[in-house]
Amino acid sequence: MKRLILFSLILLLVVSSFSEVVIRLGGWPSSPTEQKALQMAVDQFNSLHSGRIKIVYEPIPGNYKVKLTAMLSAGTAPDIFYIDVNWAEELFKKGVIQPLDIFIKKYGLDLDDFYPSLIDAFKYKGRIYGIAKDFSTLALFYNKRMFDEVGLKYPDSSWTWEDLLNAAKKLTRDTDGDGKIDVWGLALYPNAFNRVIPFIFQAGGKIVNDDLTTALGEPKAVEGMRFYFDLHNKYKVAVSPKDVGAGWLGDAFGKEKVAMVMSGPWMLGFLRDNFPDVKFGVAELPMNKRRATMIYTVCYSIPRTSEHKEEAFIALKFLV
Repeated sequence: MKRLILFSLILLLVVSSFSEVVIRLGGWPSSPTEQKALQMAVDQFNSLHSGRIKIVYEPIPGNYKVKLTAMLSAGTAPDIFYIDVNWAEELFKKGVIQPLDIFIKKYGLDLDDFYPSLIDAFKYKGRIYGIAKDFSTLALFYNKRMFDEVGLKYPDSSWTWEDLLNAAKKLTRDTDGDGKIDVWGLALYPNAFNRVIPFIFQAGGKIVNDDLTTALGEPKAVEGMRFYFDLHNKYKVAVSPKDVGAGWLGDAFGKEKVAMVMSGPWMLGFLRDNFPDVKFGVAELPMNKRRATMIYTVCYSIPRTSEHKEEAFIALKFLV
């Protein structure tokens, strides 16, 4: 009987040692195109590691940051998840995210494959807590048909603030003669400070001084902020997406309620999937004293509570 029990325990240990580890991957839902691309990567990883490690993608709908923070507090967070650079340090400071330096060295992740700024973005007190999933910049999307209708040349790298304003004025029109504007030159987010930042830098300003005090009250910063808000408040050539019955900039642009938006590469899949007939082009943001845009980045991180940190990092390395 003792031999039978011993044999059963040994068999259980052997089976357990070869059981497949499931790695939960969390993130906010995105466009169908992005979801499909991620699922293809997950399927490829699962095929390569069949029987050993399996990624299961579990999107987190709703207020992602709030839900993720609650899951981290409860110890139920996924083994890998997205963290936006805007609030990454907030989580790093709390000690709920696993430093990755040991795994980076052990599994030979070559940090030279990443721009230094993307590595630094997810460092805290000299340690790396996340690896950049991707990054994006803002560009100017423009509707070719609308430009053609008013006889405007398409935007290019020579465009200045003055060019943007003049074009927006010409593109803001009452197309049916009822005395009301039907098409606007631009759609903007009136309360999104991250969209104002490029204009501050284009004007030669900055956000903070070297001593980390605010620089937003300095003349150049004020100039950039004023131009952005004047497009809506003073010149009346820009509109908020919700004011034209749209959920966001891409929706307003796709519905051809506006001729231009400043957005990122996430627009491409959205327009292709939802508004395939819209003919558009993409150009650099217009410049003032200098050229500037905004970089957005998101990382993959692992929680300290994960029971499968090694396997999670193997999956993370594959995904990046």
